[in-house]
Amino acid sequence: MPRTRSHTDITESSVESNNNNMAAANESPSASRAPFVDGSAPSSSSPSIVMTEQQLLRLVQLLQMQSPAPAATCASPSPALSQGNFAKCTARFDGAKESDVVAFIDAIEVYKECVSMEDSIALRGLPMLFTGLAATWWQGVKASIESWSNAMDLLKQTYGPRLPPHRIYREIFSKEQGDETTDMFVCRVRALIAQLPPGSLKEDVQLVMVYGLLSTRIREKIPLSGFKLYAELLSQARRLEDLFEEGRPRQRKTDAGDGLSPAIPQKSASPSISTVKTKSRLLCGYCKRYGHEKADCSRLRERNQTKATDGTSSPPSVSSLVCFGCGAPGVIRANCTTCRASSTSSAMPFQAVAAVSATCQPRSRPVMRVGMYGEYARLLVDTGAKQSIASDSLRNFLCKNNHVFHKVHYDFKFANGVTNSDIVETALVDVTVQGVVVPTQFVVLPGATESLLGINFVRDAGMVLDFRRDIWSLRDKPGSFPLEYENVGTRIVCSMVDLLREDEATRLTVEERVQLSNDLDNNRDIFEPGGAATSFAVHRIDTGDHPPISVPPYRVTPAKKNILKKEIDKMLQEGIIEEADSEWTSPVVLVPKKDGTVRFCVDYRKLNHITRADKYPLPLIDELIQSTKCNSVMSTIDLKSGYWQIEVAPEDRDKTAFVSPFGTFRFRRMPFGLRHAPSTFQRLIDRFRSGLKDMTVVCYLDLDFDHIR
Repeated sequence: MPRTRSHTDITESSVESNNNNMAAANESPSASRAPFVDGSAPSSSSPSIVMTEQQLLRLVQLLQMQSPAPAATCASPSPALSQGNFAKCTARFDGAKESDVVAFIDAIEVYKECVSMEDSIALRGLPMLFTGLAATWWQGVKASIESWSNAMDLLKQTYGPRLPPHRIYREIFSKEQGDETTDMFVCRVRALIAQLPPGSLKEDVQLVMVYGLLSTRIREKIPLSGFKLYAELLSQARRLEDLFEEGRPRQRKTDAGDGLSPAIPQKSASPSISTVKTKSRLLCGYCKRYGHEKADCSRLRERNQTKATDGTSSPPSVSSLVCFGCGAPGVIRANCTTCRASSTSSAMPFQAVAAVSATCQPRSRPVMRVGMYGEYARLLVDTGAKQSIASDSLRNFLCKNNHVFHKVHYDFKFANGVTNSDIVETALVDVTVQGVVVPTQFVVLPGATESLLGINFVRDAGMVLDFRRDIWSLRDKPGSFPLEYENVGTRIVCSMVDLLREDEATRLTVEERVQLSNDLDNNRDIFEPGGAATSFAVHRIDTGDHPPISVPPYRVTPAKKNILKKEIDKMLQEGIIEEADSEWTSPVVLVPKKDGTVRFCVDYRKLNHITRADKYPLPLIDELIQSTKCNSVMSTIDLKSGYWQIEVAPEDRDKTAFVSPFGTFRFRRMPFGLRHAPSTFQRLIDRFRSGLKDMTVVCYLDLDFDHIR
């Protein structure tokens, strides 16, 4: 029966289109349309229908969709009758950096071939497989894609590896086979070779390259001439790796383990990384001997058995700790209660050295009573001195006893780092200490005021110094002896005080106290408070051409505001400050003192930053103490508010102005907190003491200047 236009699948629009096509049959080329005639009816009596190839293909697809599916056969379906699409394809590509576009293209090509999908249908369904960035990319390039092959080429160009051939070769030869299996290594190298242009390397050349990158243990067993294909190489490598796996000792359960579950056997078909490690001698991790592993170590087994036996039958072990001081068992000397209770501290007499300073407590040095030529004296023990030092007085004593000296060339290095080389005298003297004679080498140091027993004497005598308990002992004499210290200046008063010491004149006799009282009474005018500023020094503030600096005041509490008011009134009454109208202003700071009171200071940090340096040298406390060793009587003079004894230059007074809730004021006397105030005060003392011929005056400044930095 001929198929007519009354068929349900042919719409009216298609009929009209067919009529139009038949009307123009004589004008169109024959290749663009073809008659459709049913073979069961004669062609002379049936009307012919003319349609395009696309219409014919659409008609065939509609008929196939309505007809039942034929039984599955081994033969592949005809391409013309295929209905495949990407509806059931699970491959997806998101365009991410870690995504593999080559694997994606291979997957969809195989799927397309299996379902006999045509290029046009595959091209229309390709967007279903894109996600993320790849879907966005497709929206931008789909208008320029004309065919399936064009889409695949553009996809490879956009997301495929773009390494040039020389980069691929560098990547291939960058890494040799390590712990990975031969299958995995060859797979990685072949994947890189596949990125080269087609026909770049023949298979025999590829095999030589891959063989050269294999590990030495594989190349030792498999010669290059033993294979001609990848399959042959991989087959021999697998057998060789299986032999390596069989040669390795299996994991065993140690005797020390209890209740451990047996190890799960590994599958031989997929060797782990440990099966391909480089073959080496077995080394025990416990006894560090070769030939066995830790699991098979006999020493470890014996140790575990010994522990198990000791835990059940042996008594608890006794501690071998012994106190070094008293010999008490089971404790060290630092934790020994007996030694702690017996420790004593040496009492140090008060003796001031400086007038203005901060609290400091230098430790006294140990001294030793020793004898030479029947005479006894106390010498300092200095473990930091390599040689014993003889002073001028000790040299004179030895000369009186006709002791022999030898001149040698000696290199000195003092504690301050200064080195010197000179020819000095040495003497080997028999030193008696607690009845033990110790021959000691002394070096006569010119100008030395004290003799020292150095480390050579300490070691030769076998002396042990216990500063914790203040005792010492000798190697050749049993028992211990109390440790004595030098009776020299100890404590140093370092802060400016407003009151006299409570122990003032307590060491004087009654007659001496009366004489001191009379002297103070006769010179009452000298000790009266107040008076004009000194004429020995004037403080100047050199800021160059810098413009004035103004800093707003700090907020103060009501309690501190009352203290501030009292301090300002007091300084106004004494003439320390005066009212001012200055462009230079700094905020006020109340610094607490150790006696609970406060010191009125000004925060001059901004001013100090622009003040030019006054590099006047300040003495060191160690040098001052050293200079007073030969003095037998010491006393202190505290200058009350010492800085206020010095006048500020009139042209620089505006720079000292400070702002407060009660107005703006400036200093007439030198205030605390200025950058070069210590240098000016030290200059004053140096000028003052230069006129004292037979008296040693020491001045040291060690105040807390953190508030001016």
